[in-house]
Amino acid sequence: MKQQTGLRRVVVLAAAVACVGCLLVVRAAFATTAVSDAVPAVFASGVQNANPNAWFNAVSCVAAGECVAAGQFADANGNTEAFTQTEMGGVWQTAQPATFAAGVQNTHPSTYLNAVSCGAVGECVAAGQFRDANGNTEAFTQTETGGVWQTAQPATFATGVQN
Repeated sequence: MKQQTGLRRVVVLAAAVACVGCLLVVRAAFATTAVSDAVPAVFASGVQNANPNAWFNAVSCVAAGECVAAGQFADANGNTEAFTQTEMGGVWQTAQPATFAAGVQNTHPSTYLNAVSCGAVGECVAAGQFRDANGNTEAFTQTETGGVWQTAQPATFATGVQN
């Protein structure tokens, strides 16, 4: 499905998109400024698997060229990891895997980001799920403050609320 938004086109292959003048090919983890020049999400060397199996589940834009996309990818060991990719000034930056404090995440993490919302440039929250050190699936959030993604935080519940 192709849609015009201002001077740029949006290609949506999966997931919901909230976008103001940005371009994103969602399912294939491609960021773009025009359909013909789509490029894959770029990770630091050695982070992504040779068969990346990456995609975005959500995107939030506060202005044209100021967006964050969130999803999952296969890491160098073949595990599913959550990641974000930020567009600043119309340029997509290097994709950033979600990070957890030592001992929180399972060695086979199975981590996903399913939603992201930004209130201003560099001020976002992403939410998803991960496999904890005991093999249980838990909810988590990761916050971007001043353009820097903080350590992911598992959701906490009042005593007796969660099994």
